[in-house]
Amino acid sequence: MSPTGFESQNLSLPDIEPVEIDTLLANPAFLAENKGLADNRKSCFSGIDNVEQPMSFSSFDDGFHMVLADYVGSEDFVCRVNSPNWLKFYFRLEGSNTIVFDGAGEYRADGPRCMVITQPEGLEKADFLGTEGHNSWVTIFLSPDYVVNKLGVDPDGLPKSLAKFLTTGVSDLHCQSLQLSLEMKTIIAELMESPYQGPIRRVHSEAKAMELICIMLQNISREFLDTGKPSATLYNSARLEEARSILMESFSNPPTLAALGRQVGLNRSRLSHDFKTRFGMTVYDYVTDIRMEQARAMLRSPGLSIGQIAEVLGYTHARNFSQAFRRYFGVSPRAARKQY
Repeated sequence: MSPTGFESQNLSLPDIEPVEIDTLLANPAFLAENKGLADNRKSCFSGIDNVEQPMSFSSFDDGFHMVLADYVGSEDFVCRVNSPNWLKFYFRLEGSNTIVFDGAGEYRADGPRCMVITQPEGLEKADFLGTEGHNSWVTIFLSPDYVVNKLGVDPDGLPKSLAKFLTTGVSDLHCQSLQLSLEMKTIIAELMESPYQGPIRRVHSEAKAMELICIMLQNISREFLDTGKPSATLYNSARLEEARSILMESFSNPPTLAALGRQVGLNRSRLSHDFKTRFGMTVYDYVTDIRMEQARAMLRSPGLSIGQIAEVLGYTHARNFSQAFRRYFGVSPRAARKQY
């Protein structure tokens, strides 16, 4: 049985070796090389030598991975993938492709779209991309355990096929197509054009990917329940990710807890409690983490004085910055610079 929106035409799977996502993610060397890879465009698939900017793979957690691509090629590109144990969120910013499931039909995706995909064990998928213009997309892979236990999603609020997959790990073919909202387009563009480098870019990429996840889960839940209101869990998840994104972008002059709560629609106590529960640290500690990681990266630049770094990071006095740095790393900024 083909899912809604699929057509049974004559495209078949290409005669190439499939990329086994489970095998890829079980390879410690691959994960070590790509852990949090977000500022380094690197191909993780074969057969795309003609691509100007290869795909990049980012691994944020054992159950949370992302592929980011801005494909401009001189030849047609075909990719064959087997990923039965993952919930896939697919966001296409521009371009078009045809998704083919072996023996189960195919789906043509043109222009901005987003899709939710699960596939049964043994059912392979292939993507056919043409050469006209750009093909920009993001694919997020989530394990059932991550969705249920780390994101706290209640499967009962989702379509039956997704609920079955999240609770049993056994998947039917599920392919749900949704409109790509302006909010999603903005987030994808921010992922593609991140102004950050190093560890801050990783934080930024993970936060933006999590925003996409929250929006998708909220939309799926809303469409299924037909209430117009997302569940409290999904609502809070989206607001917390928004809070984290605000802190990451304003770490040099962060808002007060009360002001941050007003921006994201959570009261001060709820924000404080839920932020620590979700991210394992207080809002203050999160800002300190960002500042210190940024400080460490900036100390590698000999052109910046300690005072200049302190000013960029939002400290009114270099002494305050030095004290905070020593508390965090156990050495002074000057000593750390010599080590680097």
